[in-house]
Amino acid sequence: MEVPEQHYLILGRRGMGKTTLLLRLAYEIENDPALNSWLIPIVFNEEEYGIRRLFNLWERVMALLEQQHPDFRFEESEIQELSAQHPEDDAFERALFARLESELQRSGKS
Repeated sequence: MEVPEQHYLILGRRGMGKTTLLLRLAYEIENDPALNSWLIPIVFNEEEYGIRRLFNLWERVMALLEQQHPDFRFEESEIQELSAQHPEDDAFERALFARLESELQRSGKS
């Protein structure tokens, strides 16, 4: 990408198709060779009650990447070691994100 990513907030009432729209985007990315060569869509469950802190989000993203793409491996022992090295939540969040970012850069994906 030549410019920073743009973030969007999708709002709507229940049943208006927000989830369907996002799933459609994910399927298009997966089916388009020009997009899936550098993008990986991450589709979460409808309700992710376990994500209460930012580090929970990064852990979930890592787990979903491992499930969907066998070339991604985030060892549980490595995550536990990062947690022990960074007892503060914000430091652990940054360490997990750095690990995730380095793995994505290694694979040439976003």
